Amino acid sequence: MVYLTHPDSLNELLPGQPDFRADQFRAWLYQTPFLDAVDMTNLPLQVREKIRSRLWPFEVESADEGTTRKWLFHAPDGAAVEAVLMG
Repeated sequence: MVYLTHPDSLNELLPGQPDFRADQFRAWLYQTPFLDAVDMTNLPLQVREKIRSRLWPFEVESADEGTTRKWLFHAPDGAAVEAVLMG
């Protein structure tokens, strides 16, 4: 998993990419919230597709109900996990 890799070693997950890609990737992981690699628009599509399954193995459904946000995560094994953030 990506989050088990030390932030200073993220370039190891992006072989053949320029060093600045690791900085962009680090910013997405630790500074900018996102749910899908497709949202990391400053990374090339090829890179996003390559890291997508290693980054976030869940399919996510979300609901926004004012100050309450709900997420339903579907794991690859079929398990479901629900999370709620109440404002």
